[in-house]
Amino acid sequence: CAILATQTSSPAGGSDDGYEGKADQLFEYLQTSGKDAVFYTIKRSYESNSLAAQGETVTCVKATVISANESAAQLCTTFKTVDKDAVKPFVATYIKTGPETMEVEPVSQRMTVQYVNEKEKCLIVQHMKKETRGASTRSCDMVRASIDATGRECNKEFSELCGLSTREISTTGGCTGVLTPQCTETSEPTSSDNEQA
Repeated sequence: CAILATQTSSPAGGSDDGYEGKADQLFEYLQTSGKDAVFYTIKRSYESNSLAAQGETVTCVKATVISANESAAQLCTTFKTVDKDAVKPFVATYIKTGPETMEVEPVSQRMTVQYVNEKEKCLIVQHMKKETRGASTRSCDMVRASIDATGRECNKEFSELCGLSTREISTTGGCTGVLTPQCTETSEPTSSDNEQA
């Protein structure tokens, strides 16, 4: 589905109140990123989505933060495929399920946060039920609050964590004509929208 994630300050079971997982770091970043931040899915190491089987390829994924707290976040999301207009922006809700994990609704897609780098405005999430591309070791997305993929440390971590069989998306050309998404409370994704981004 969409792009990001959420969390709490203690691990499952709450036995270590001082533990801060990657999901906690990610959500702290979401809370401080500001309403004007635009997040792009920059790289992907899995077979893109259900559209791929129909010969279509995602060229842009953009999201903005609607709201965020310690355990949940809402992102307004849109995406575009080759030779088609961007889909109507929709709300994706990310719910923290553990210090490293979250689930996105309404599609119940599970993710693990692998890396957060606020300096490079970058994060890496692993999708738990996606088929990897080629020699990739994990099904990952690299997401940045920037449309370029030049983050040195983030690129290094992505290669080490997820493998080298990746595809760049959300390039300047791929996002041509895709407006920054704006959602209302009634912005609901269709079932096909949920599965694409």
